[in-house]
Amino acid sequence: MKWYVCGGKAKFRNFLKELCAPGDEWQTFSSLEELPLCSGKEHFYILLPEYEKGEKMISPLSTQWMDQIRKMISGGTRFYVENYFAQDYLHAELLQAQVMGRERYFFQEYIEFDNTILQSRDGFFFPGFRRAGVTVGKVSNCIGTHRIFREGSYSFPCLILSRNGNMLSALTDLSAYDPAYRRPYGKWKNAFGKLFAPLTGRSQEEIENAFEKHFPDVIEKFETNTPFEAFRRALEWHEKSGLFCAPDGSEGMFEMIQSNNLQLRKNLRTDATLLTAALYVTAGKVFQEERLTETGRNLADFLFDRKIQRPDGFFKWLDHSKAVWASDCGRDGLAVWQLYKITKEEKYKQSALLLGDSFLKWLEKEGVCCGTFTGDTMPEDVPVTDNPVFYGEMAAFLLQLGEEKYTAAALRAIDRIGEKFPGVTPFGFSDNFTFSRWLLMLSAAHYHTEVDFSEKIAPVLDFFASLQELCGGLHETPIRLEKHPEAGIGIGDGSDSIADLLYCNNFVLNALSILKALPPEKQKGIDMEQVISMYTALRDFWLGIQIKSPDPRLNGGWMRGYDMMINEYYGLNKDLDWGTYCIMGGWVMSFVPMILLGEVFPGESFFY
Repeated sequence: MKWYVCGGKAKFRNFLKELCAPGDEWQTFSSLEELPLCSGKEHFYILLPEYEKGEKMISPLSTQWMDQIRKMISGGTRFYVENYFAQDYLHAELLQAQVMGRERYFFQEYIEFDNTILQSRDGFFFPGFRRAGVTVGKVSNCIGTHRIFREGSYSFPCLILSRNGNMLSALTDLSAYDPAYRRPYGKWKNAFGKLFAPLTGRSQEEIENAFEKHFPDVIEKFETNTPFEAFRRALEWHEKSGLFCAPDGSEGMFEMIQSNNLQLRKNLRTDATLLTAALYVTAGKVFQEERLTETGRNLADFLFDRKIQRPDGFFKWLDHSKAVWASDCGRDGLAVWQLYKITKEEKYKQSALLLGDSFLKWLEKEGVCCGTFTGDTMPEDVPVTDNPVFYGEMAAFLLQLGEEKYTAAALRAIDRIGEKFPGVTPFGFSDNFTFSRWLLMLSAAHYHTEVDFSEKIAPVLDFFASLQELCGGLHETPIRLEKHPEAGIGIGDGSDSIADLLYCNNFVLNALSILKALPPEKQKGIDMEQVISMYTALRDFWLGIQIKSPDPRLNGGWMRGYDMMINEYYGLNKDLDWGTYCIMGGWVMSFVPMILLGEVFPGESFFY
């Protein structure tokens, strides 16, 4: 066979060259005009934009050139043409699609191929409609992961095969495949095999083997992993991922690695920084490494120097924002109280108590609060919320402060929520988000008080036990509010085995770690065998999916969404920057390592 290649990226050209058989002729050309025009089944033309020169499309060819291609296709010549910018009917008839308007970039869009859904973050495609040929794939903003659950607001063809099978046209940058952004890897590999097998004459297996060689995955898992190893890798991730603005923490840290583009989200986010600070000072204590302790202090003090704690005692959500969130402030309180427990520095104690008093004022009217507000003062007449999402960390924080007024406030909030649970105000994601925070509240209250919450804890444990897969992860339940501007990462009807590590599996691990640490006299009424079994399986799941990668932004981290069915990081990427592929400081990268540290050094915890 004779291969004629023009344009494209080196990786894709090398991938194709791997498929050449002995005796095949391989030629590359710098421009389309240089291509020899030969007819016959032994000829295969690959026409691609000059991506490495910054070009995104192939400019329209002359009418004479197109007439010749028409004759070649009739004679059996095979073509793969990508991002050909056709705006007239002659070109549209030959290349199967009429391009409409301007190109679109992939943000939340998905490619449907072979009844599965592929993601192409950081890519682009030309909106268009099919004029002839057979559509084998389309682009949509549908709700779904493995399969389409609900059609999106638009749908365009992206892969079109001619009826005689000799030409495959793409309105997307398919050949610019990047395993960091186009997930899931296994399904993309399968798609390449199915698309290029008939055009190249090679078997699907041969193509998939070449794909693995030239497009190796950047996301693997550690074959063996212990809590200690996982903790040290997670700690190292903070310093090598680019999140720290200075190596010693003295200039703060950024919030996370974003889901859509794997770039830094350069917010100075309070809870991410303070939880990381508390993690570091705890690590410094147990490992007796002063560098770690100082890094933690520096991170916290950087924010305090910037007046991140408002005069009324609440913590600002972000450095530049006055917004207050009950859940975020609860995490701030857990972190600052941990800083005090480890360092014994009075400034951290006073900060935590000031926040505690602020919570008392917010809760004093009805026992629950409005969940969030923006402004210099707390609102007077704003509807309160009874969803545990806003109270899990708050209650866990208040219960540690050791004074009756704080304990009473936490118990009153639990009573108010318990009056209606599970019929509380729904949250925009799945029920897992709500149930996980409720379990955290109940577990902390059962540990810290003399009140027996075992009857309330039991059904919540059973709820999560019913969601726990053999691998130990907890799969998502259906999305509660489909019209919410953001969305969970599971498919809309809950049929996929997607584990949400940011809003469920991390908080359930936190709660189970508290129950696991109950003293014997408090274990009565709690099914400790169930607790230990669920905790162990969930912990091992976390250990088994820690990312091993040559990319320092990823190595040692945990992304938000894990598909337990295909054993890859994958899921619905709709939640803005916090979608499936984010790595979130604090929420994941401090809470989870802290639990793993407690495996090695029992008693070190944000919660007791």
